[in-house]
Amino acid sequence: MGNAITEAEASDGRLLFEVKRSGKIEEHSITIPKMGSYSATWPIDCPKTDKIVANAANRSMELIDPKVCKGLNRTTAMHAIFLLSTGDEKHLAAVGKLMKASVPAMGKVRGHTWNNGYMLIALSEYYLRTGDSVVVPLMQYIVDDSFERDCVGGWGHWDYLNPGYVRSGLVNAAGGCLFVGIVLARECGIQMQDEDFERSLRYYYRFAGYGGTPYGDQRPSGGGSTNGKSGMTSVALSLLNEPYASFAKEVALEQADSYGGFEGGHTGNFTNVMWRALSIPNLPESKQAHYRRHQDKLRWCYELCRQPNGGFRMLPAMMKNDRYANEEYGVTIALSYTAIWRTTPFLPHVFRPNSFFTDFPPKANS
Repeated sequence: MGNAITEAEASDGRLLFEVKRSGKIEEHSITIPKMGSYSATWPIDCPKTDKIVANAANRSMELIDPKVCKGLNRTTAMHAIFLLSTGDEKHLAAVGKLMKASVPAMGKVRGHTWNNGYMLIALSEYYLRTGDSVVVPLMQYIVDDSFERDCVGGWGHWDYLNPGYVRSGLVNAAGGCLFVGIVLARECGIQMQDEDFERSLRYYYRFAGYGGTPYGDQRPSGGGSTNGKSGMTSVALSLLNEPYASFAKEVALEQADSYGGFEGGHTGNFTNVMWRALSIPNLPESKQAHYRRHQDKLRWCYELCRQPNGGFRMLPAMMKNDRYANEEYGVTIALSYTAIWRTTPFLPHVFRPNSFFTDFPPKANS
């Protein structure tokens, strides 16, 4: 069905169906808007991609309008991250409108790792683009709250550890996203202790090159479909200098080659989709063909997630469970189009561990 949509949009927009009724087969057709063909290099230099992104951005701007949303939260943060990824000043203005309307009134937020991670990324990306200090107090509070709650560098779902839930009580699908936000916040100049940052860096860096980032504080897991956890590790390390950036590329290759597990993840697979999209642009130059294969293999899925209103709706990941099949998580599909655009130049943050870690980075016996 996804491939049929691609073909129809590239021609006359007609989708043909055979419908069986009362033992008889009837032919029917519907017409969808013509969008043109994907270029060989999509989502780069591709007019069809540009149309898809523009439509999705219009929908995201509707959803984060302060008049209709509840302010900055995990949902609007994910839409803001997508809008910031386009490089369009109009989309940046929409994010700024959200920040100015909601952030000053939020004050402090409770220790919810899932929410705080995505919000901190959106806040940091917005600040790096604009220098707007309105977001700084909330960023500082999230960072302070996070390091007050961490354990050996990782985090649980919310508040403090819940060891009855998983080994060690740490949940890297939530904590990994928060760590990405902390790396970006450090780049923004948000204050934090070096030893706190080093503790989290040590925790996540030890998994790179040894298998998938696991659920909690345990041995690396097998396979590349890790509910987004490996992608988070890759993105965080890519924002730092060597040797971390090199291992980000290694994890990115694992992600690009694991599209067979694309729908893995009990959270409706949105974390797997989002962080795979954000990590695979980190592939080394010699492995760009792996990016091309990844995108082309999954194009059918992206097509089926597109909605008539321009937005994206995540496909149901499990039978009889469509809890996550909505626009809140569907916007992560949009990042599969824009993540590789690299709309703003980025210089990796030069991290120099203090003398406390004389053996840093600790790879040999991790």
